[in-house]
Amino acid sequence: MKRTLAAVAVLSAFASEICASEVTLYGLIDYGMVYQHADSDLTGSDAENSFVMKSGVASASRFGIKGTETLNSGLKVGFILENGFNSDDGALSQTDRIFGREAMVYVEGNAGKLVFGRVGQLASGNGSMAITGKINPFGTTFGEYAANIKNFATGYDRLDNAVTYVSPAFSGLRIHAQYSFGKDSRAYGDGVEGKSTVDRMYGLGLTYKTGPLDAVIVVDSNNYSTLSYGQDVDDSIAVTFGGSYDFGFMKPYFGAQYFKDAMLDTIDGYDYDGIAGITSSGEGFGVTLGTDVPLRGGTAKVSAGYLKADVDNWNGEGVNADVSSANIEFSRWAVSTGYVYNLSRRTNVYGVLSYMQDSISADGHDAGTWANRDPNAVEFALGMRHSF
Repeated sequence: MKRTLAAVAVLSAFASEICASEVTLYGLIDYGMVYQHADSDLTGSDAENSFVMKSGVASASRFGIKGTETLNSGLKVGFILENGFNSDDGALSQTDRIFGREAMVYVEGNAGKLVFGRVGQLASGNGSMAITGKINPFGTTFGEYAANIKNFATGYDRLDNAVTYVSPAFSGLRIHAQYSFGKDSRAYGDGVEGKSTVDRMYGLGLTYKTGPLDAVIVVDSNNYSTLSYGQDVDDSIAVTFGGSYDFGFMKPYFGAQYFKDAMLDTIDGYDYDGIAGITSSGEGFGVTLGTDVPLRGGTAKVSAGYLKADVDNWNGEGVNADVSSANIEFSRWAVSTGYVYNLSRRTNVYGVLSYMQDSISADGHDAGTWANRDPNAVEFALGMRHSF
């Protein structure tokens, strides 16, 4: 009897602590029917056509738990645990991570917000710490070959073991700082967190929002692992910036990035039957322009982008060498148009049509059939999103 009473007392105390916190369950489910026509322009390889159901076309499907508690000191403590999954088959979408999209705890007060754990890179659209997904009308989604910012910029990753700071707003201006002691715990191998044997990353950003203007700039760098690449490779540097201005009748967007010594395979949509391998790096820039326009109860979207990069290291079809003097170039342009219609506050339907054209040229170096070709793709998607 005494044990039962003790157990009840402990459970009651625990329940009161839970009730003292605000805990929310939330999520989003996205289904799309997608047609793709992709031509790798490889000799002996035919163009491929597909029509499939896909999860997360306009927004990645997810399920999350978040909560906050206000301490006696006035500080707020909170957490976010967010899972990514494929709504068409139920599989985890970040390998075997239970909370692969976000797993973090934070402390927030008058001095700002300090966050610890797995979060999105500042220069990305991945989660609560990301600040550059908003510089394009299609964000980082709406299709594999869309003219979104993620298809014209390197990085846009999620970071393990990260510390992120967000300052209070000063007349609409906020400072963002981030450091990861080890970007991907799954890829450590014999590496040690916080050492040169793992990939680390730092970033510094500014956001400015006042009235209809919403602007951002981020400077970040990858400290590449000496263990993974077998040598001391140059660290990358990227400057990502852009914003939007809401006129009411339309909302134009501008996004751009300059990058140097960046791994080009981090650019989405980069692989038509293997344009480049993991060690391909280069210097270049990407630019996107687009707009939202309110139309018949929904929002029409249009965007165009251009990317150009000089390839310094090439890994493809048996070639793995320093080719900085060989004039290997990669370029891309894409256009997208789409429409989103809200059926309710939580449910909308969408359609998007995209065309993407790449060009890989090699002058003075034998890059095999992987270069000197012009891959292209057409994509059309219809889908529905529901948030809860």
